[in-house]
Amino acid sequence: MKKFISTPFILLAMAMFLIASTNVSCLKETDCTAIITVINQSSGQPVVGAVVKLDCGTCVPPGNLQSDIQNTDASGKTNHVFKYPAVLDITVTSGQGTATGVIKLEEGESTDKTIYL
Repeated sequence: MKKFISTPFILLAMAMFLIASTNVSCLKETDCTAIITVINQSSGQPVVGAVVKLDCGTCVPPGNLQSDIQNTDASGKTNHVFKYPAVLDITVTSGQGTATGVIKLEEGESTDKTIYL
């Protein structure tokens, strides 16, 4: 006695496979990138080795959601990647002084901000 797989079952299986395989390709990039450039206000030159801190100072408790600290590279830049959109405080500290700012991160986008010391 032979067993046959019904045509509707095969069509349903094929449809489910196609739907599952197309959903993966529709995922969009959700990381938020903040690129901070630190410039010496009097000379216009990049500040190398400055400490750049991004965090949420208005959150309760402060800094509990997203926070990152990096040192600027030879071009005076840092590159911070966060999972969620947010408005973050920027604090830059170096031997030349301290400066602050604010940056708004958007989903799937890169945001540039220049801070002058």
